[in-house]
Amino acid sequence: MSVHKDNRYIKRILENDPMVFKEIYKECRYSCLYWLIKKRSYNEEDAADIFQEAVATFFTNIVSKKLTVLTSSACTYLIGIAKNVASEDQKKRTRLGQKDQDFRWENLVDDLNLEDLKDREMQYEQLKQAILKLKPKCRGILLDFYFGQLSTEELAEKYKYSSLGSFKTGKYNCLQNLRELLL
Repeated sequence: MSVHKDNRYIKRILENDPMVFKEIYKECRYSCLYWLIKKRSYNEEDAADIFQEAVATFFTNIVSKKLTVLTSSACTYLIGIAKNVASEDQKKRTRLGQKDQDFRWENLVDDLNLEDLKDREMQYEQLKQAILKLKPKCRGILLDFYFGQLSTEELAEKYKYSSLGSFKTGKYNCLQNLRELLL
């Protein structure tokens, strides 16, 4: 096992050198952000947050004696920490996305007033089948409204409605068509 020259950082951190943080930050920030943006598709702000968390973990690992010797550069070690932080972040986003998706299905079920369908899983499956039977424009409106990221105004423009009121009427009619397919 070869010892890397960046072990000087460990010594300086343990000695509370006030300049070591700035040096590590300056030396490693670009390569870590580049990796997060290119390999994990983060925007610059989120990549910077992950990098800061990686630096904090790096310092904590040294102070707690979890890390006593570097066998690679400090930047490589920080990128390794950033990979772990990014993986946890992606898992968290996936879990939140699933909760958000469930919430949106619940909104659709509530808007359809389908209390007579007791089993949520059955509701979702029946809804999926009924949505597929809708005309393409109605299917698009409902899917975009409940699951898309567009505002009502953007949807009215996307589906070429002359006003917001006419879009809301069109969406209501699509909900009614869907409701009829479910009954």
